[in-house]
Amino acid sequence: MVLDFSIMKGVVHPLIDAWDHAVSFWDQDEPAYLRALKNHSERWIGLPVNPSAEQMSRVFFVLIDRALTATPFTNGETGVTLDSVIVHETATASAQCWRRGAYDPAMGGEIEPNRISFSETIRADRKVYVGPT
Repeated sequence: MVLDFSIMKGVVHPLIDAWDHAVSFWDQDEPAYLRALKNHSERWIGLPVNPSAEQMSRVFFVLIDRALTATPFTNGETGVTLDSVIVHETATASAQCWRRGAYDPAMGGEIEPNRISFSETIRADRKVYVGPT
């Protein structure tokens, strides 16, 4: 066994669920546009990068990598690291991110998890990992 599947269900799945039915936006976009999005959606996520598929693969890589790093392994798992993340836009279009690209500031700025903001509705869902408070 490489990784107990319950870890994936308990750590990674809730992290991804934060994005379910949520509006994602670049936190440096037009202020009036951001206010409108927040006013019309209870579930929103502000990102330090443009939410393209390429950048979303980086965001997910960093968040999942950090969550796995902070997860205590209890079944003898050792050397578990995240290899890559694939985000699908459509059935035939996707973006893949590997570790080197995830942490490369030249890829659109470093993704700091503490710069990702989640709406109160998402934060209130205790099942969802939303990063640092």
